[in-house]
Amino acid sequence: MIKNIEIARKRIRELRKSQRLTQKQLAEKVSLSPNYLSQIESGARGISVPLLESIAEALGHKIGDFFRDSPEEDSLQLAIDNNLKDQLKQATDEQLDIAVAQLSDPEKLAIMNMLNGLDRDKVRKVYDFLHDQKQLAEFERMREG
Repeated sequence: MIKNIEIARKRIRELRKSQRLTQKQLAEKVSLSPNYLSQIESGARGISVPLLESIAEALGHKIGDFFRDSPEEDSLQLAIDNNLKDQLKQATDEQLDIAVAQLSDPEKLAIMNMLNGLDRDKVRKVYDFLHDQKQLAEFERMREG
């Protein structure tokens, strides 16, 4: 169990850094202080399952991803992420609309995290689309309930 927690701490740091997020940026996404997140990553603080789930969601991953300890899987994911980021940079607005419409919520979150460095207008367009989709889904749930 302790080894799994250490792997999870290491994976949080690795995934955060691979997405070019600072501790402050990730902490804000999960409503923590940067100091608290630093202590989690260093092992000075414990981490609850609900908090681990929140961090996973903020990073666009599933909680189980924190317990993998395979550099091969990380290298493959990094190559995929870099390829996707290159494709997003070259995409037209219409291509972005089509691609984003087909993504699940965790995939959308992961892409939003990768949008650093893209043209602000494209980032805003993707963000607005995701926000509108979320609002529509919430409206549908309220109407059905």
